[in-house]
Amino acid sequence: AENLHGLEIDPRCTQIAAFNLALTAWKFCGHYKELPEMNLACSGIAPKGKMEDWVKLVSKVENENDRYRMENGMRALYEHFQLAPELGSLLDPTTIEADLRTASFEQLQPILQKALENESSTELVERGVMAAGIAKAGTILANRFTLVLTNVPFLGLKKMEEPLSVFCETNYSLSKHDLASVFIERCLKLAKINQTTCFVCPQSITFLGTFKSLRKYLIKNKTLDFICKLGTKSFRAPMYDFTVLLWSITSKKSSIDQFLPIIDLSNFNSAEEKEKNIIISPILQINQLRIMKNPDYRVINEDFDDNIELLGKYAISPRGVVNGDIGKWTRIHYEIQFPRKGWKYLHNAVVNNTLFAGCQNIINWTTNGKGMLRPGLGNLAYNRKGVSVSRMAALPATLYLGKLYDQNTSVLVPNDESLIPIIWAFASSPKFNELVRKIDQKVGVTPATLLKIPFDLEYWQKIAAKKYPKGLPKPYSDDPTQWLFHGHPIKAENPLHVAVARLLGYRWPAESDTEMELADEALELIAAVKQHDHHTDDDGILCIPPVNIETAGADRLRDYLQEVFGSEWNTHTQQQLLDKEGAKSINLEAWLRDEFFAQHCKVFKNRPFIWHIWDGRKDGFSALVNYHQLDKENLSKFIYTYLNDWIRMCDAKKK
Repeated sequence: AENLHGLEIDPRCTQIAAFNLALTAWKFCGHYKELPEMNLACSGIAPKGKMEDWVKLVSKVENENDRYRMENGMRALYEHFQLAPELGSLLDPTTIEADLRTASFEQLQPILQKALENESSTELVERGVMAAGIAKAGTILANRFTLVLTNVPFLGLKKMEEPLSVFCETNYSLSKHDLASVFIERCLKLAKINQTTCFVCPQSITFLGTFKSLRKYLIKNKTLDFICKLGTKSFRAPMYDFTVLLWSITSKKSSIDQFLPIIDLSNFNSAEEKEKNIIISPILQINQLRIMKNPDYRVINEDFDDNIELLGKYAISPRGVVNGDIGKWTRIHYEIQFPRKGWKYLHNAVVNNTLFAGCQNIINWTTNGKGMLRPGLGNLAYNRKGVSVSRMAALPATLYLGKLYDQNTSVLVPNDESLIPIIWAFASSPKFNELVRKIDQKVGVTPATLLKIPFDLEYWQKIAAKKYPKGLPKPYSDDPTQWLFHGHPIKAENPLHVAVARLLGYRWPAESDTEMELADEALELIAAVKQHDHHTDDDGILCIPPVNIETAGADRLRDYLQEVFGSEWNTHTQQQLLDKEGAKSINLEAWLRDEFFAQHCKVFKNRPFIWHIWDGRKDGFSALVNYHQLDKENLSKFIYTYLNDWIRMCDAKKK
């Protein structure tokens, strides 16, 4: 009755809270007993009915001037609580401006509480119940407390409905970017001076650039009592796996020698482990005012050295193409005949540190980015070289070639191109991920974060000189899913699949793009493989059985491979190639018929450009088709020349 007060936006949750509170009280006592009225209220109920009906609640006030002020106050209160279902506990009745013409909530409160006693009909009783509920919620919302404790709601500004987003932008400029940060600011207003608020909140509030102003305000004007970083897997109930922390803040200015205790439980993988270790884990002590010297006032586990240089001194990291409909605008390069007018190369994320990777995708740039969400026009990184960092997981890196890049990728483009080997040595080391994660624990880090980490130029200069005494190599790839790939089967990661694709007339972008920078070895391989293009099928149709005077597909593939491998071909080469593809078949005939297409789909990310058309019989008709060449003319040729000839041969055998 005196100490516990609770608010919840949802009526059903308010009822559940009341039941849990009562049950806990009875368990504490050890038996059932009559309980006092609880200070629990639903903050999400809006007044129903007409405004004038609510104004009538003050009609019995005898003094005319008082009644006039009460009526105006009731109108203001009615308007204030209309957005209760959207705003809930963000409402603050004390903001209703009281003056000579309008009564304050404090003056209206007794009338609202008595409304239930004065009503008789069902409709009026319902309004009275609602008035009493609003009075209860309003009383709690207008009060100030010794301790405010909550698990804040998590919702970004862009996902808010308009009434909520407008309210947050208007009333909470420091924290408007997320409902979680807005609630932190709101709860601080509910606490008395020198008293405490405690939150379960997203860890990103302590480091993301969008919350920089809020952090600055908190550090300068409040005392950060403690932070416990829980990380992911912190809830027992099944829910979205947020990276969260526990945070306690007192409403008073920090002293010069005030230390912020930090406990980090991020590495424990379950709520049970975190609960066990929270009482035995070491406590780090960070001087609160020292946080002001951290990049963007980020709250991290250690103090930054005042004299250390940040990576941002040497490089830029602009945001790339933020695509609102990735399926509409992007393709993997082999899905269309590429190069093609209006389409551009697109760097995408990688999974491991590799010199040249992330070169699978292309993007439709026929509109110059119009219709996309933030297409990145005027990006200062384009047409310059640098290092590309994937924003997720362990932040794997690859070299950046100056093309467009997608929203899952950040780039580090140095002010001086000679720094690229040095930044690459740094970004591809475990130390890079370690430093970034100290200041940004979000699953996907922001590009700006990468520039806020310490960078020891002299140290990484020595590492780069040792690893790359002749400088970084030029672009080269043996991966057939990359537009950098040279197209030669011998060096390919999947030689049989490359050989089949070439037989059917497919060529890689690097083979025809004279402006693409490539290593000398890649250029030599491109020139060498073109010498065998006379094997290429004119119509992009390779029949697996012999049809229409053409030899069997396996024989044509074998002849091509023997010529490509030349003196390197021997009696074991065929089996070695099958083994490299992980094939179960013992010959090319069975592999083409039974395994090729499933493997082709796997190699080329379920975007097959070689189709297998088959009647399903091992002794039946089947063919591989390059779908880029499968136009009306070739489809007719497939039916009336190849398939028709197969049927004629079957008839002849039958006779």
